[in-house]
Amino acid sequence: MNEYTLAQDTLSQYSIFGNTLWQYIVAVCVFFGSLIVLKIFQSVILSRLRTLAKKTKTDFDDALLEALGRLGSWFYIAISLLIAGRFLDISQKVVLPSAVLLFFIIIKEVIQSVGRMIDYSMELYLRGRAGDSDRAHTESMVRIFRGFVILVLWSIALVMLLSNLGVDVTSLIASLGIGGLAVALALQSVLSDVFSSFSIFIDKPFQVGDYISLGPDSAGTVQHIGLKTTRLKTLRGEELVVPNRELTTAKVQNFKKLETRRELFTFCLRYDTPQKKLEKIPEQVGTIISGMEQTSFTRCHLIELGESGLLYECVYNVDTSDYLIFSNIREKILLALHEMLQKQKVALTYPTRTILMEK
Repeated sequence: MNEYTLAQDTLSQYSIFGNTLWQYIVAVCVFFGSLIVLKIFQSVILSRLRTLAKKTKTDFDDALLEALGRLGSWFYIAISLLIAGRFLDISQKVVLPSAVLLFFIIIKEVIQSVGRMIDYSMELYLRGRAGDSDRAHTESMVRIFRGFVILVLWSIALVMLLSNLGVDVTSLIASLGIGGLAVALALQSVLSDVFSSFSIFIDKPFQVGDYISLGPDSAGTVQHIGLKTTRLKTLRGEELVVPNRELTTAKVQNFKKLETRRELFTFCLRYDTPQKKLEKIPEQVGTIISGMEQTSFTRCHLIELGESGLLYECVYNVDTSDYLIFSNIREKILLALHEMLQKQKVALTYPTRTILMEK
């Protein structure tokens, strides 16, 4: 009989609370062994994995490893105690509350790590969008998403813990479902605006600083995107408050993304204008438009023999998104066209009607 067997037999002769001294020694050794292994994983293996994750293109692995690296000591202690507890004979009256407490500690640390992972992901996202005018909206959306995820995880965890304690959770889940449905119906419009805000955040049809139009009477520069409403500043200086659900259902024109403006205009000449002058009009209009900065001439044609005169249609493009610059160029073109027609002694028409009376 070797010394190890002798020590085991000797310690097995003494019992405390239904377990021998040998079982306690084994459990303690397993506890500290598990704790050492988990700490090595946290300090050594995760450190090397972080180095590898920095070489990848995605940020998800960085956020996941950051969350795992910030797990508290209680998480590893609880896991080590659960492993060590398997080597002891403990009554159910002690096992169940102890297991629930340890599972609660583990769940708490895991949920906190999920929150840290979301925070770190937001930090990485905002770091790549430094100076973004929509930063405040992004932060608020991430905070709400974080709170919603943590609330759902805690709800699931508490239901699981109550179920393990022998509580009938079927009626509780049914009550929560009915209560949640009642709250959702009562706050239908508010929740619709909140979810629309998430839709705007994810799809990004516009951002703070963009000039958008919802119709002839609803247009302005986006000042703030909130949970329930979006605020626009109109050209007259007024603040226009629009519910988010209207922004996700309406046709939104975003003029910030406009790089080139296309303009079409018409003018009408008198029927007694000489044929040679009529034939030169498109070329002369093209010369005027092409001579302007930031403009490109497209076409000019006689399109209709109208009631009052000969109708010309002209099209050109202006390489700017600034409406003021576009308006100035359009004004210069129209004034130059009017000057050219005056020099050619070609008269523009106005609505007239000739009535022939017979005796």
